[in-house]
Parts: sequence; structure tokens; C-alpha cells
Amino acid sequence: MVLPAMVISCGDFDDDNLDFSNSLNPYVEINSPPVVVLEPGESFVLPVVIRVAIQSDLNVSYVIEGDMMAQSEVVIPANSLSASIMVPALNEEGQATVTITGATSDGNEEFSIGRGDAALGLSRTSVVINWVMPDDE
Repeated sequence: MVLPAMVISCGDFDDDNLDFSNSLNPYVEINSPPVVVLEPGESFVLPVVIRVAIQSDLNVSYVIEGDMMAQSEVVIPANSLSASIMVPALNEEGQATVTITGATSDGNEEFSIGRGDAALGLSRTSVVINWVMPDDE
């Protein structure tokens, strides 16, 4: 059996001003589904990530609002791509939202919250956690 092959070639390209630089500002985001469902008494580890490691620690501020309230920060160590927010267990049914509120490196480099801008919705910057009693089947 013989299969015909087609070769396509690019002709001359006159534009010598191509820019392949990485112009996307550094950003931090949450690596999780938008909604997490747990049983009461279960805690949750929420990964916070950056796309390129930096040479200094990155301090990521966050809030937890809803049936539990907290405000804290987690540190992504120098030369690392992630850290984890530990969301404590809620011992009854309820809901909480974890939202990244800021990120600054020890070298005072500001990071965007989400890719492009949090308002664009290109990456996750908050997660809703629901604690729900399981159905008895």
C-alpha cells in the first residue's frame, strides 16, 4: 500500500520583528475546582501556584469567609512553584470561600492575582468549600 505524502514549505517571511518574549506579568492562582464538597469534620488542602519559580519567597495573603472566618498568608518558598493553604475542618454543615487577596515577594515584586486580572476569570483566585452531610442510602 502506498500513501501519498504532501510536503508544504514556508516561503520567505519578511518580518524580522517577531517577539517571542514572555510578556505575561507574574501571577498567583489557586489550583482547584471552583467548588469543593466535603463531609463535616474534613479539612482541605488548597494548592496555591505560580507559573515560574522566583529567587525569593512569595508571601500570598488570603481570607476565608462564610461559616468560618480567617485571614492569613502562606509562603511559596524561593525556587518553588507552589504552597498549600490548609483549610481547617468545619464540624457541621456550612460553607466557606477562600480568596487570594495579595502576593508580594521578599524582593518586593508584586504579583497579579490571577492570570491577566482576577476580574477576567482566566484563572481561579477563589474556591467555595461546602461541608454537607452525606445522604444515607
